[in-house]
Amino acid sequence: MRIKKYKTNEYLRTPSGVWVRDFTKDSKVFLDLNKMFLNGKQKTILHNELENIQMGLSDISTVNASASNVLICSDGYKFEENKSFLSNLPNDIAIIGINGSLKKWNIKENRRMDFYLTNNPFEESLSNIPKNYFPTCIASSRTCNKFLKFYNKKNSNIYLYSPTPEENFNTSHRSSDYCIDDYRNPVCAGIGLAHQFGANKIFLFCCDDIFEGERPGSERVNDDLWMYPQHKLSHELIDSNLHWLKSNEYQDVSIGHNSLGLIYKNSSYIKEDDIEEFFKNE
Repeated sequence: MRIKKYKTNEYLRTPSGVWVRDFTKDSKVFLDLNKMFLNGKQKTILHNELENIQMGLSDISTVNASASNVLICSDGYKFEENKSFLSNLPNDIAIIGINGSLKKWNIKENRRMDFYLTNNPFEESLSNIPKNYFPTCIASSRTCNKFLKFYNKKNSNIYLYSPTPEENFNTSHRSSDYCIDDYRNPVCAGIGLAHQFGANKIFLFCCDDIFEGERPGSERVNDDLWMYPQHKLSHELIDSNLHWLKSNEYQDVSIGHNSLGLIYKNSSYIKEDDIEEFFKNE
């Protein structure tokens, strides 16, 4: 494990060479040391940010949002098989949906999704738009503007967050009380928001991008489960964010997951039937 200090921040280096900032400590300078966007994509990011500002959306940091218990829900491996379990979760567990979980959410009569979180700057995000269920949305200021304009027609409760700026690519033209280190990854964004909400119990539900059977360019995880190399990087980013949560001496945070893919060093595997008990335990 390699950790370095730069300006007022500390960073952990992942095996793939990405620097992950300690987002749990107050810093005078929010700074991402990586270059997550190549030059060809920067024009799209700037366009989104300027267009999203014109929409006049509120910043999530201005909202007095709090949640002791947070479940971050993606539509990863075996989501369809396990999602009915969510309908029985108590309402004191805030569900933050990401990726395709919103489009596949058909248990709304029994259990709402508290927030839908998105940070995809590209038009592929439009494929996640549902037909008739639009909970409160929290979006990166860099999110695809077409997505937010469409969503705004269905539900005007949309809040923006400011992603931590890169040293030589700061797109932010907005004021915000804090930044979220998302690394273009919605799970990382969810972890950052859960921390800002004051969560002391965080669960990652179906947040792994694995699949059965080998596909071109994929790598074996275990048994007959496989994943693409870019998802291995995502796993490293998520686990590094969880490292900083677990290392925070000022707040005791319990972290669980139900992933069957790569092992999380900073989270405990918990079966679906034990998730509710996980949130109950002191």
